[in-house]
Amino acid sequence: MLVKSNEQLLVVLDNLLREPQNFWDGFYDQTFKNVPFFVNKPDENLVSYFEKKVIQPNRVLELGCGAGRNAIYLAKQGCSVVGVDLSVNGIAMGAKKG
Repeated sequence: MLVKSNEQLLVVLDNLLREPQNFWDGFYDQTFKNVPFFVNKPDENLVSYFEKKVIQPNRVLELGCGAGRNAIYLAKQGCSVVGVDLSVNGIAMGAKKG
């Protein structure tokens, strides 16, 4: 299928990734575990890229944003960010942070 719009892209991704939603919702219910995804700071590599000016503020689509630790950082750096995730629980966690 040739994807010609954002809406078509979302439909394709939704169809490809629908089944793992229960897994990811369960994953985000376990925030008590010591998992890097639950740390309230962005990925170290991402921070390094901004500090070294390897990347500049721009428009960002973060697929699999989870609780938004990188999306929030990117927005604070001046990016226009859209985060997408299968997990309603992950998105809810991010909404509380942002």
